[in-house]
Amino acid sequence: MERGLDTRVVHSGERREKLEEISTVNPIYLSNTFTLDEPAEMDAILGGQRSGFTYSRHGNPTVAALADTMANLEQGEGAVMYGSGMAALQGALLACDLKPGDTVVVSRDLYGATVSLSKQVFGSFGIETQVVDMSDTQAVVSLLCDERVKAIVFESISNPLLRVANLPAILEAAQEHGVISIVDNTFATPYLCNPLKQGASMVVHSTTKYLNGHGDVMGGAVITNAQTKAKLVAQQKLTGGVLGAMEAWLTQRGLKTFALRFERQLASASELASRLDAHPMVARVHHPSLVHHPDHDLAMSLFPRGQGAVLSFEMDGGQAAVYELMKSLNLVVPGTTVGDVYSLLLYPSMASHRSLSPEEKRNAGITDGLVRLSVGIENVEDIWNDLDTALREAAAKSV
Repeated sequence: MERGLDTRVVHSGERREKLEEISTVNPIYLSNTFTLDEPAEMDAILGGQRSGFTYSRHGNPTVAALADTMANLEQGEGAVMYGSGMAALQGALLACDLKPGDTVVVSRDLYGATVSLSKQVFGSFGIETQVVDMSDTQAVVSLLCDERVKAIVFESISNPLLRVANLPAILEAAQEHGVISIVDNTFATPYLCNPLKQGASMVVHSTTKYLNGHGDVMGGAVITNAQTKAKLVAQQKLTGGVLGAMEAWLTQRGLKTFALRFERQLASASELASRLDAHPMVARVHHPSLVHHPDHDLAMSLFPRGQGAVLSFEMDGGQAAVYELMKSLNLVVPGTTVGDVYSLLLYPSMASHRSLSPEEKRNAGITDGLVRLSVGIENVEDIWNDLDTALREAAAKSV
């Protein structure tokens, strides 16, 4: 019996037979739901007896492909993708099964929003946050001896002062005392290190940054062992902070050129750090490649391929000087992220660390004259000329 036009326009072209040919690029599965010929097979998937897809909040083939890539890059047993890096951090902390009275240790110069997440969101459930200078390895190890400490969160390269934690020593101590270790590897990326191989419990990424790399997709990832992955998946089905299929596909595409992009960004960042260090309008530069950086030797040992593609520097004149600098730039873009193909300048006091109190900013080394530069893939001379010109113009206007 011929069906009506309104029915035919709904169903025609859908659920076609599988192609014999294999696509060289992973397809984008935008469907919210998936069907099977055998109801028993769908029941088995929903019951966890077999792998497969039924509903995109529970799992999506395009997102799963990206998760496989992330697990491969970080050399973990599995990965779970999220809608943003902060959602990934929240997922990682939820997987720690924290209870009232437990303590989470966080790095003093951790990304400001991560500190606020621990203090404000998890703090509202009676979970304590202990802030520690992660460069003081002995102090960190001493804290991990406290039986109330259940988790530690820190960055392999910190934001925005580019401090480098002693990963092997801290992760060994965490393992010894049964503390769950969560390492944000966004700035170092898998190009420079794989914290899971050194004993980390979970590695977190904001895939918004270097891995996508083009400033057009948000996302996050937690990479871990099989047991913790299963816990993360179960929680994500309830909390719903999933990554969309289109975002996953775009991130997968961005990853294809990640190594090429990051190699140039590393080289340019080191060159710019050296030049800014000698600039008369710059009071201080923070980048581990510089011999006066407090973690220079450790960074050279842990990250021989490069010391990161982000640097920060301080200007005399505080906020007024920084604002003049931002207005004087023509190539470098004032913006609130890192890892894009174009160079970006951020004012931490305005953006990344805005939620911190003045005292917390001082303790974290965030001064009124501090700016952060995420180095893009442009010609390094063009980036330098823009910075040099803007710095001189800002200094002249600030007098």
